[in-house]
Amino acid sequence: MCPVLLRLPSIVLISFPGSDPQSFVAGLVKCGQEWIRRFAVPRPLGDPFFRSEDDNSPKKHIKALDTYLAASEHLALGGPFAAPTLWHTDLHQSNIFVSPTPPHDVLAVIDWQGVSIRPLAIQVVFPKALRYGGKNFNPDPKVPVPPLPEDFQARSPEERATLRRERIDAFMQSYHVNLMQEDPLRMASQGLPDAETIVEPIYVVSRSWDVGLHVIRYWLAQIQRRWSDILGPDAPPCPFNLSPEEFEKAAEEHERWRRYRDEVDAIEALLEIHHDGWVAADRYEGVKVACCELRKAWDSVEAGGPYPFQDGAPSCII
Repeated sequence: MCPVLLRLPSIVLISFPGSDPQSFVAGLVKCGQEWIRRFAVPRPLGDPFFRSEDDNSPKKHIKALDTYLAASEHLALGGPFAAPTLWHTDLHQSNIFVSPTPPHDVLAVIDWQGVSIRPLAIQVVFPKALRYGGKNFNPDPKVPVPPLPEDFQARSPEERATLRRERIDAFMQSYHVNLMQEDPLRMASQGLPDAETIVEPIYVVSRSWDVGLHVIRYWLAQIQRRWSDILGPDAPPCPFNLSPEEFEKAAEEHERWRRYRDEVDAIEALLEIHHDGWVAADRYEGVKVACCELRKAWDSVEAGGPYPFQDGAPSCII
């Protein structure tokens, strides 16, 4: 028998006629720039989240976004990837309300305030609620229900409980992958050439001040490096030309950020909290104490950045 955690309704992709993707991306960039002009407050030098003089300059952010905007006009999302689509992009378990008794039907889905109509390639993400995050199974759509270990009965009650929970999570991910394969548009969204270089910058251009100028510079370097590969032999010249020193600086900043992100991920896993610091009410006091202890042992130089969960932190550390 398949271990079913809850009965999920079909996840519906709804497309609408609308403006072209380039206009959408340009709108994101310009909104981000206008927010910086009106509301960005540079951090004082002693602020633990002060990144650099460049990153503290609204003008540098606006200039970098202008550079990206000039390139984005050529990085087209065409065909099925451009379909204007309504999609809930933050579907994690805390946003799904289910009935308390079997068969655990979905009663409501919350947290729609950030939902909007966007091009298909940007919208269709794998639901967080259905991602397997365990260590004991390898989800396989061909074998949706993974077998339990042969020594399952010999394990401790705690280990058996973990295995049962992870087995259900692995099944849910495999089940959703199988559903995806029955949806031509959903599968098409997985096949966008050079998806990372084209799509990933779009997620951050409206949040440059929050995520950091180094993220924008990293993607500018990737766009310049991949320009001819993406657009082909008849591509127009790339509208910007980073120097070797700028390439090197972008790589160094990205490596520091990657190291920092790994350290932040480790803290989140240890405290069992969401990336934005959310924690269940019944665990709050215990997590708060543990968080303070971890902060005392944190080495900002070794970790590549300040302890993430403290007053003054940006709203997202990516």
